[in-house]
Amino acid sequence: MAEIYRDIGPLKELKNQLIKNNINDFHSVKELNSFISEYPNEINKIELEQKRNLDDEIIEKNNKLSEETENYTKKLAERNEYLNLEKINLENEYNQLRNKSFRLFSFFRDVYRKKIIEKKLLILKNNFQAELEKPYIDLKNSLSQLKKGIDYLNSNYEEVLKARTKELSSILDKKKKVIEDLYPVIAGAVGEQKALTELKKLGNEYSIINDVIFKFKRPIYNQQNNDYIYSIQIDHIVISKAGIFVIETKNWSKKSIENLDLYSPVNQLKRSSYAMFVVIHHAIENKHLRLNTHHWGAKKIPIKNILLMVGEKPKGEFQFVKLLSLNEILRHINYFQPILDDNDVKKITNFILKKING
Repeated sequence: MAEIYRDIGPLKELKNQLIKNNINDFHSVKELNSFISEYPNEINKIELEQKRNLDDEIIEKNNKLSEETENYTKKLAERNEYLNLEKINLENEYNQLRNKSFRLFSFFRDVYRKKIIEKKLLILKNNFQAELEKPYIDLKNSLSQLKKGIDYLNSNYEEVLKARTKELSSILDKKKKVIEDLYPVIAGAVGEQKALTELKKLGNEYSIINDVIFKFKRPIYNQQNNDYIYSIQIDHIVISKAGIFVIETKNWSKKSIENLDLYSPVNQLKRSSYAMFVVIHHAIENKHLRLNTHHWGAKKIPIKNILLMVGEKPKGEFQFVKLLSLNEILRHINYFQPILDDNDVKKITNFILKKING
């Protein structure tokens, strides 16, 4: 199997975008696609679960109201008995004080006591209910709030259910939107993964470097387009004894092919290939890349351009760019005769990796 270096670009970008949006529960493209296909079912599950939760909540609150009401009623009955007994005792004490023979040393004390008893009896007569409920006012208020809460849930059942469902489904909606917005990246990741799976079938004398990015401090003048190249990004580079293959991968549907122009990836591929040619040529001239045999010059190190169509493959030929499908790529790479040896392949591979990691 070929030597593989670096992860594919879209997969790294996909991971970064998911992390950026606080989405950390997916570990593969398959899981992302499964989430999208199961989304309607997941929304239905949320609605059913929230309905069950709401029904359970109402039942639980009603049970609590029943228990607390029973407890409150019991406490009131006990206090009612206590207050009635207290009233009888106060009346008896008052009558005893009123019928008590006059004694100077206890007169003022008895008068004061009678006033207190009169005040208490007046409260029990005129405000018995308030006095009855006084120790349990917090419990009464709690029962009132509990009943209002139950009445609200029953009266606004659909609105409450909709709000709770929306709160949770909005999390799924956000995930769905983020993933759908990332579909071009996902398609790219799927396409490049398929390409890499196929390229891995090459023999162990091949090196494959994924997601090659060069940024040039001094831009490279592109004579063909009369402009400057400041950076390049290449999906896959295959280094072999036959030379270097620069591969741009596209995962386009038939509809995409009808609507998109191949000029852009073809032009991008040519620019990347030319920049690679300049980098390799400059490295050999300045002895930064020393090959075992001097191939530069008459033979030169071939750099071949491949536009690999993982999905639909359009018809057409392009100068300096080979348009291939997935089942054609290995046959094409293996077609060329070797002009380098294993050490040259390793040196070129290490040189490119060093330039990338800079």
